[in-house]
Amino acid sequence: MKKTILSIMLILPMISFSQDSINQKDEDQQHPRAEALRARLNAAVEKGTITQEQADKRYEGFMRKVESPDDNPDMEARYKRLGVNDLSRIKTKLKESGITNGQLDLVLSMMIRVIHVAKGQGKEFDFKFRFQNYFENKVGLNDVQIQVVKGISRRIAHQLQ
Repeated sequence: MKKTILSIMLILPMISFSQDSINQKDEDQQHPRAEALRARLNAAVEKGTITQEQADKRYEGFMRKVESPDDNPDMEARYKRLGVNDLSRIKTKLKESGITNGQLDLVLSMMIRVIHVAKGQGKEFDFKFRFQNYFENKVGLNDVQIQVVKGISRRIAHQLQ
């Protein structure tokens, strides 16, 4: 019994620490993408494909999106067309499950597809392999986070029927 308690006391902090380090790596990966974009824009300016003003404007737009991905009005409009008026509740639930800001837009955009499929299939909703693959490999969600996304999508689809 003492060994079990001791094991739990040692394992839980390690799990928490590893999750924090994964989230930190996600945030650190934003800068190489920005540097790569800046390099591609500079190359396009040198070729004469775009002007320096156009390059600066594109880079500023990218950085605005990276800094505040929650302020995506297009996503709000897409969910309103679907029939979901309060996207902030969904975002809160997703963030509570450990989904980072960098992952949030990817999850929300695919959730629209998942909701459409769930709505069409009704109670026989089958979470497609491609959805599972996308959330695991492209977005980097774990199984618990995928179950949260699946549950939210199913509830929204049921409410829209």
